[in-house]
Amino acid sequence: MKQGTRLNYLRKLRSMTMKALGMRMGFDEKAASCRIAQWEQGFRNLSQESAGSLAAILNVAPDRLAQTPENPVDALIEYFLWLDEAHNAEFYGEIARLSEFLSQYWNKRSLLARGEISAEAFREWKLHWEQKKQIND
Repeated sequence: MKQGTRLNYLRKLRSMTMKALGMRMGFDEKAASCRIAQWEQGFRNLSQESAGSLAAILNVAPDRLAQTPENPVDALIEYFLWLDEAHNAEFYGEIARLSEFLSQYWNKRSLLARGEISAEAFREWKLHWEQKKQIND
């Protein structure tokens, strides 16, 4: 989910208008709505400082409005949290499948680390994971 989309979602979740949020950020009444709209529509990028201020006003963790984290695991976790927020009913039904995948991935990765399977075998497992899952069902 893009940063502006996240801001829009969180603002609405907190039942705030763009004007009210902008004024809480310190913008004058005439510019408040416009400034928030620019962020939400992606015409302007949030600075780290602005993201932190918005997060405090919206009462959310600053990471919920930060740019995508550079650490790939943090980025994956952030993406996971937003997927759940945006599609919670459908996403919840897929958690068991995701859990199964992560369990199998951990198992295969451990076998590779111990030298019990080759890098080629691990790669082939990744390329055919869904097919092998269906065969084993």
